[in-house]
Amino acid sequence: MHKTKASAAVWTVWIVLTILIAGGLVYYYQYTKIPDLQNQINDLQNQVASLQEQVSAQEDETADWETYTNSTYGYSIKYPNGWENKELDNYAWFDAGEIKSGGDEGGYDALIAILVSSDSQSKIISDYAKKSQENIDLDNIEATKYSTIDPLTKEDLIIVIGEKNNKSYVFFFKADAIDILDDMLSTFQFTP
Repeated sequence: MHKTKASAAVWTVWIVLTILIAGGLVYYYQYTKIPDLQNQINDLQNQVASLQEQVSAQEDETADWETYTNSTYGYSIKYPNGWENKELDNYAWFDAGEIKSGGDEGGYDALIAILVSSDSQSKIISDYAKKSQENIDLDNIEATKYSTIDPLTKEDLIIVIGEKNNKSYVFFFKADAIDILDDMLSTFQFTP
């Protein structure tokens, strides 16, 4: 009988200790781990909000730009406000300053030129020494972006060529316009 009381007391102590330890663990988890997790959740939510603001800012960079539309060749593209543009036959030129006559070469001299040609991509690019190339999306068609050197001026030049309906849409970006290249190309659209 004495053993039974001692055994019951030991079991009671174990049960009380188990309850205390379990309670302590629950308390520790609730008051230390959950706030840590909540802080992590809050940090992630702040990071997501910051990224969304950055994406919105990037999308809005071209919102107030002017739109050039060429109904003959079926495309439109946005360019920065205050820039000048000219067109002649199958070319369109864009520049932050005055667009100058191209002299003996004909056409105009500008930071950006767009050509619509019936020549193939390989024929158009054959006169240029290609430093690198990559495939890009141009209004849901695959285009190629070439980093090259202008054979006349020996300046860096980016050429983007996309083909649709047996026409090559060719974009020439001089080095001084490379910083707006992606923004302009993102606004390019084929029109009916």
